[in-house]
Amino acid sequence: MRKATDGLNNIVAYDLEQEASLEQLFVFFDRSRDEDKILQCVNNGFRLYYHRLEKAPFNGPALRITN
Repeated sequence: MRKATDGLNNIVAYDLEQEASLEQLFVFFDRSRDEDKILQCVNNGFRLYYHRLEKAPFNGPALRITN
């Protein structure tokens, strides 16, 4: 997972066609689902949270990405 704040914000703006607002969080997982980043819009910019699991991947719904 190489994207930082600007790269993730571009994904939100161009790929998801949304504008980040104060009441939204955007969650991004890596392919192995053992790392995630959360993008949050705050009053004066963006806040990026990073979390990595040491043992097992995140459990959650399976997502299929299509082009």
